[in-house]
Amino acid sequence: MSSSKNILNPIIDSLYDVCKTSLKAFYNLMNIETYFDIINFFKQVEFKNKKSMYPKLIKIYESPKGYTYLLSCPFGLSINDFIKVKDALEIQLKNKITIKERKGYIEIEVITKKISNKIEYKVPKRNYNLGYIEIPIAESLDGTVYLNLKENPNTLISGTTGSGKSVCSKSILTSLVNMYSPSELELYLIDFKIVELAMFRNLKHTKAYVNNVDDAKELIADLMIECDKRYKEFFKYDVANIYDYNKIPGINKMNFKILFIEEFIGMLEDKRKVGMTILKKFASLCRACGMYLFCSMQRADHTVIDLVLRANLNNRIIFRVEDEANSKLVLDSTGAEKLNGNGHALIKMNGKIVESQAYFIKDSQVKEYIKKYVVNKSYKDIKQANVKYLNNTKPADKVLNLNKDSKQQEYILDDLSFLDNI
Repeated sequence: MSSSKNILNPIIDSLYDVCKTSLKAFYNLMNIETYFDIINFFKQVEFKNKKSMYPKLIKIYESPKGYTYLLSCPFGLSINDFIKVKDALEIQLKNKITIKERKGYIEIEVITKKISNKIEYKVPKRNYNLGYIEIPIAESLDGTVYLNLKENPNTLISGTTGSGKSVCSKSILTSLVNMYSPSELELYLIDFKIVELAMFRNLKHTKAYVNNVDDAKELIADLMIECDKRYKEFFKYDVANIYDYNKIPGINKMNFKILFIEEFIGMLEDKRKVGMTILKKFASLCRACGMYLFCSMQRADHTVIDLVLRANLNNRIIFRVEDEANSKLVLDSTGAEKLNGNGHALIKMNGKIVESQAYFIKDSQVKEYIKKYVVNKSYKDIKQANVKYLNNTKPADKVLNLNKDSKQQEYILDDLSFLDNI
């Protein structure tokens, strides 16, 4: 018996070497620098079922993002078991991987393709068949990443200095201005940084531009009042949202309104938290009436933005952050702390996180793309001509019922209970 084994061993070893050589040739053909024996990995980490059965390699094939291992799944193991060794496998492969179940087999895709570290901005073309706002904001290995405000109305943009946050904000506003006319879309800008959004303040689209917390809270209250009026119109015509309302024959169509807050931490200067209280209400109600919120900030921790508001910021465009804790706070996952900066982002929509590269645009390009919409109006003109909160009625007092001595008080928030029935 032992002599038989001695005769077979060289044959088995030869077959193994042939297979190994074939795999190396396959890797070389696909420009994969390092051959990796994934079955040996599973053996080394004792990844097996109760009967000591290991996964078997069925085949390796090319995939859109790199290459994929197709493996058997031993009885008693599940995809969740494979996911548990994902981090260890990525270290050995020196690449990110995705793990999926496919008809009883396991696919492990090794992502060898890389996203470009700089993607120049181009003015996007609008799809006029859509009745809602959708703009491209970045590129991923899966293609263009779009911001769909009908599906997810409110957006958080966060990242440290130099991460690409401000450039992303400018590219978004530039796209909105060029894709939608002033009659279709209005901008309301709160710029606590003063210089970031200043180039957009004189546009036909811009109905308000403020940079201090007192004006900011009155502007937010003013938009809350408009939100209330729109819902009352929906109730009157027995519709649930702006999209159905605008389909009513002969109706004056409602336009879209976007509130963009740059360096959100400035809201904390309002010690009474009046603006923040109204803003949380606005964020929870604005979706159906075509009014959308963008919040941009360097660090979105619990001292800056609470759980209620964060829950309503459905889109998360996250650039490099300081640490794992901040990444978990804004993404519910680590990873943003490892980003490269300069527009490299993790974008979370509908619970899915996609690695992307945001578009790069220079300030000179922004000015060139928006110049046809610039009108000659000063900061004072914008405030006096377009913002209702500059009169003596104080919308914030109306909304929060602070001015109890006024006989003409409007109880805006108290008057929204009918929304629960829509």
